Amino acid sequence: LHESGGGTARGRGTGWWWGVTGSYGKTTTKVLLAQLLNEPDKPSFATPESYNTTLGVCRAINEGSLPERGVAIVEMGAYRPGEIAEICSFSRPRVGIVTAVGLMHLERFGSRPADRPGQVGAAGGPAERRIRGGPVQDR
Repeated sequence: LHESGGGTARGRGTGWWWGVTGSYGKTTTKVLLAQLLNEPDKPSFATPESYNTTLGVCRAINEGSLPERGVAIVEMGAYRPGEIAEICSFSRPRVGIVTAVGLMHLERFGSRPADRPGQVGAAGGPAERRIRGGPVQDR
């Protein structure tokens, strides 16, 4: 999907797409959302385990059963600058959730200011609705 330029994942179903990112709590939030939003006539899809990199999300989408009318929850990790925006570019979430933004991943981004833009990319990106969990704190 991503490498072949095969369009966006949203083109493969009409359901609501959710993007979940943050320094911690992504997987738990994704699993809870999938359970809460799953309905017999509108099944949910969630990226498996901790598949939250660009390639992991592409693989999960290509190999998964995407909902026709249900919801898809995509866990998005920031392992390099711009990765959240890249995942958003092909998954195009309608709802973006930022669980928490802390001092995690400083080894990848180098400083606190550099860490924050990558983590909040889903909330400030193409999502039509944005949800942020609690105040942004240094942890």
